[in-house]
Amino acid sequence: METRPKLKNSDGVQRTLTYQPPDYDSIKVKQKYKWRPFQLAFQLLILESIIPDPKTNQYSETRDDVDLLWFPTGGGKTEAYLVVAAWEMIYRRLTKGPKGGGTAVIKRYTLRLLTSQQFQRAGTLICALDVIRREDSRLGSEPFSLGLWAGQGSTPNDYKSAHEKYSLARQDHEPENVFQLHSCPWCGTEIMPKTHCETNAAYGIKCNEFDHFSFYCPSIACEFHEFLPIQIIDEALYKNPPSLLIGTVDKFARLTWKEDACKFFGDKKVLPPSLIIQDELHLISGPLGTISGIYEAGFDSIIEYLGGKPKVIAATATIRAASQQCLRIFGRNVNIFPPSGTDQSDSFFSKEEKEKPGRLYVGIMPSGHTNTTALVHTAAATLQAPYDLGFDGITLDSYWSLPIYHNSRRELGKSMTLARDDIPERIKIIAEEARKIDWVEELSSGVPGTKIPEVLANLNKPVPNTIDILPCTNMISVGVDISRLGMMIIAGQPKATAEYIQASSRVGRNKQRPPGIVFTLYSATKPRDRSHYETFKNYHQALYRYVEPTSVTPWAMPALERALHASFIALIRVSGHLRKNTNARFFDSNHDEFKKLKKIFKNRIALAMQGLTESNKEEVYDYLDDLITSWDERVNAKVNQLTHYESQNSGKQFHPLIKPFEQEVNPEAWKTLNSMRNVDTETNLYIRGESMS
Repeated sequence: METRPKLKNSDGVQRTLTYQPPDYDSIKVKQKYKWRPFQLAFQLLILESIIPDPKTNQYSETRDDVDLLWFPTGGGKTEAYLVVAAWEMIYRRLTKGPKGGGTAVIKRYTLRLLTSQQFQRAGTLICALDVIRREDSRLGSEPFSLGLWAGQGSTPNDYKSAHEKYSLARQDHEPENVFQLHSCPWCGTEIMPKTHCETNAAYGIKCNEFDHFSFYCPSIACEFHEFLPIQIIDEALYKNPPSLLIGTVDKFARLTWKEDACKFFGDKKVLPPSLIIQDELHLISGPLGTISGIYEAGFDSIIEYLGGKPKVIAATATIRAASQQCLRIFGRNVNIFPPSGTDQSDSFFSKEEKEKPGRLYVGIMPSGHTNTTALVHTAAATLQAPYDLGFDGITLDSYWSLPIYHNSRRELGKSMTLARDDIPERIKIIAEEARKIDWVEELSSGVPGTKIPEVLANLNKPVPNTIDILPCTNMISVGVDISRLGMMIIAGQPKATAEYIQASSRVGRNKQRPPGIVFTLYSATKPRDRSHYETFKNYHQALYRYVEPTSVTPWAMPALERALHASFIALIRVSGHLRKNTNARFFDSNHDEFKKLKKIFKNRIALAMQGLTESNKEEVYDYLDDLITSWDERVNAKVNQLTHYESQNSGKQFHPLIKPFEQEVNPEAWKTLNSMRNVDTETNLYIRGESMS
């Protein structure tokens, strides 16, 4: 076993970093990692649409379809499509040489928690690919790399702020890692020590405030001790585009604002992305899905103009009316895998397990008690039960931590107080020997993005060094894969059945552990909760039947007014036609290159509007023509003539084309979103008779 020299912490305690490379050809390793039939079938099915015919060099017709992987939660969807991503990255390099470098695959997620968890998983894949590349000269000298493109709430967006955060961590007695990557994806060594260490070698980050930020593994025995091909800083990502780019959906709204983002699309030096992966497709609905559909038209047009036609893969466990959703968002038909069979309990790739107990749902509706009292009593009994029943080992560990799901942050705030006071006191009343509740943690949008990986890591620790109570919101409902969780309380029926399935599926995911138990706590004062309680058995016996269809309306006029101009500008800038901020003033609607861009954009919109009436289609085309005319007029105006795309808070002598949605200055500029998530402005309501002061 190779080890690195012992490092002394500030308190004098020695810290040894060790790593034993596994024998990948050993029987022990091969028996541990096995593919499931649906994963292999999906991979083989996809190959046809990502490999062109060797004789004609043409792709099959299925390349234009969205391949939707629809499989229950915890089934292994992520592993199935990650292999496809690996194949695409390798295939590009083998067949296209240096032109096959750059960003080959884009993975998009809707929630920052989901993004950060998948970032850790994808890191291991990228490390494996780079080990292969080092041994095969055909894969080129450019490392396979991974990039996380997220908002500044999750990652520092520039070198300066990253260096400031690193400097603070370097001085802290207990360093806080705010850089998303908490451990080496290859060997598991922590990127930062638990306590302050005197030597820089214990900190797996190299950076300065001007032009550098990189990770490396602190273990000298690790293959990635010198450099980890993983990046999270926006400025560094633009400088060296990653092979696999992971980002939140709404971050891609920045393509309208950032000229540097064109690097992700090849910048005419390498091929544009050839594979788009959209996980948790059911979440791309409502306002977010509506705005995403408009931006998607621009992204597709960019890649088509640059000579590409990406394959689109989507995944979800809960969806309905997928064909309509994929048509409106991606402008493509959808193929669902696995297809529905003749027997709902056996689709060949999955079947109902009748010999072993599955996840158990328990409905509780109090009578004569408030919801708060019912939650305290239920949580106290649930937490104390494993202790009183004498559970030990893996059984005790499975039922030790209690997530409490809430439908709003307001309700979660109450539970945080109850978990620290009322619930422990109630346990003392009902138990002869009460267990201690020492660790209460919150998981919601109120938690800083940099702390989320730490919360999940703590939740994954075994008894007794783990979280006791985890009040949470829908942030836990997708992408959280903590195999040790065995029970959960859902406080109030979630509004959507898909959300209920996703949230409750966080427990009982490991077949080697006891089955999961979900306690759904209904309110007797809410008619909807009472209805669900009264039909509890029938509802839970056919949960997936009650999943609501998703709704996306990207081509409605209110949505067009929010985002069509932004999507169009992103196309013009990222394609390279008028990229720089000052180039907006050179716009000419009669330019041949612009005419080509406009034609591609209109054709892509037409694909997504199939099934709409002719009048609806004409309304969209007319609105696009009005935007072009308005831009032309701003360029040729004698007063307040257009000078930039955006003024970046500069002086009044600058007249921008776009401005932030909430900004009131420059009234002639188009209000433009910085994110796809917050698409509605606030409305102030005044009550008659109320003082206006």
